[in-house]
Amino acid sequence: MVRFISIVIISSIFSSVAFSQTKDSLTQKLMKIQELGYLPGFAVAIISDQGVHYQEAFGYRDLESKTPFSVNSLQYIGSVSKTLTGVAIMKLVEQGKLSLDDPINDFLPQNLHNPYYPEVPITIRHLATHTASFRDPNAYEHTYIFDEKIRLSKDEVPKEFKKLIPLYNANKPMSVENFIESTMHPFGEYYRKRNFLRKKPGTTYNYSNMGAVVAGYIIELVSGESYEEYTRNLILEPLGMEQSGWFHDEVDMSQFVSLYLSNDKKIPPYSLLAHGDGGMITSVHDLSIFFLEMIKGYKTG
Repeated sequence: MVRFISIVIISSIFSSVAFSQTKDSLTQKLMKIQELGYLPGFAVAIISDQGVHYQEAFGYRDLESKTPFSVNSLQYIGSVSKTLTGVAIMKLVEQGKLSLDDPINDFLPQNLHNPYYPEVPITIRHLATHTASFRDPNAYEHTYIFDEKIRLSKDEVPKEFKKLIPLYNANKPMSVENFIESTMHPFGEYYRKRNFLRKKPGTTYNYSNMGAVVAGYIIELVSGESYEEYTRNLILEPLGMEQSGWFHDEVDMSQFVSLYLSNDKKIPPYSLLAHGDGGMITSVHDLSIFFLEMIKGYKTG
């Protein structure tokens, strides 16, 4: 959506001794990338199952004040947040509270199906593998709730955002349940048959934020906790990811990066209606902790 100041995580298998010889060279190359000016700032971590081999930050987290970006600078990580949804689903499978092949309508308060294949069940596995036959409708943009209105003149808004800014300014909070119903259920305000593929569920990969929204909602229904509480108790707190959270009041917003459109016009922070699909706030330091744990799990079971 916006021109994010970025975090880069690279997982690699190599000798830490050999890598130390190239660290300075890598830093110099990354500094040259920063000098190109594509992003205000970014941070990089290189990790393997042996630990963190490299963490450096470049540029600024705020252009006006020239505040340096650091490995502890906080930002949204967008759809990388979906990895926590995957972990949460598998934990519920491990606990015997659901199966990947359970139909989602076993859990949802109102049945949800593809109108082109109403008799074919959509399963948890379909949500997790982006094969639920969902499209991301235009109404998905209603999930962004900015802390304050975006106050830019028409001349200050890049072409690709001219239709979106008025929509963002008009968005209002609603529950995840209401958002799903209004978008994916017949007679919902934003429901359209084109919100679904003309493909049978389970047969076609199509990346879907809405599928992750539904998955996050099912996590809430099955766990008995909010998505945010469940992932905090399951992942963030046990791993000591103290800089990370889902809401502005959970993190130190004095360390938050500034958000810019593609023309360097600053916009305010935002929240999302749902977090199964995105919106986690974290740093390159904390995200490295999470990915290290994922690598260890893959390596050792």
